[in-house]
Amino acid sequence: MSHALNLRLRNSSGLAITVAVHIAMGAALLIGFDIVSLKAPPRPPLMTKPIPEPIKRVQTVEPITTEQTVTIDVPEPLVGPVVSDPLWTHPVTAEPLVDPKGGPEAVRPLIIDPPLPAGPSTGAKLDPRYAAGFQPPYPSASQRLGEAGTVVLHVAIDASGRVTAATVARSSGFARLDAAAVAHALAKWRFVAALANGVAVVAERDISVVFRIENAR
Repeated sequence: MSHALNLRLRNSSGLAITVAVHIAMGAALLIGFDIVSLKAPPRPPLMTKPIPEPIKRVQTVEPITTEQTVTIDVPEPLVGPVVSDPLWTHPVTAEPLVDPKGGPEAVRPLIIDPPLPAGPSTGAKLDPRYAAGFQPPYPSASQRLGEAGTVVLHVAIDASGRVTAATVARSSGFARLDAAAVAHALAKWRFVAALANGVAVVAERDISVVFRIENAR
């Protein structure tokens, strides 16, 4: 029995070896005749990614500053003796101004206000040449009715002595007498013009006009 088992094992081993040899030979033949070809695995696709341009950074340089003390040389004002004149409206220097530091003489034109013209100053007065015609005519109706009284007129007089306006500053109490006085002043009155430092000027003044029956014409 053991002999038969050994024989069987040998036959099985020989058969396995024979089969393996045949398989190896068949594979060699297939490879030799390019019957079997092995394909290489496909390569993965090439992926590209854009590279961003580098960011250019501007480097700022802070300016270097230093604090410096600035001094301003302000010259002292030029002064000189001052005199005043009652006829002049502003004081003026009596002599050229001189630099107090001892420098050269300052050359500067002096502005001098001209003095006011010298002369009398008077108010407006009735012109004696027209004195005879000063009294206004007495209204006939006022005479019959016995109206009488005093009118105070406020008159404006120009530089030639004429009356340019006349108003009743205080009434006589009768409208006819007031109106007669105003009309006569505008038409007949003449004045010697008022003077300011010898120059004729416009003026205003009040004048009384008296109406009495006994003086009626």
